[in-house]
Amino acid sequence: MAWRIESAETTQMAVLMFATAFEKYGVPLVLYADNRASMRSTGLLDALESAGGLGIVLAAAGQ
Repeated sequence: MAWRIESAETTQMAVLMFATAFEKYGVPLVLYADNRASMRSTGLLDALESAGGLGIVLAAAGQ
């Protein structure tokens, strides 16, 4: 679990954030994320799959 503050929530920032985390902590098989647009993006999914992860599981609304 980690956090990062940015001025905007974009796919590019999400990819960069997770790439940094993957380098430091390794690649998770599955990434559990909130349901925001950047977390549902094909760019982030492609980055996770390219790094060796299996996919993204989105939190249900309201959880």
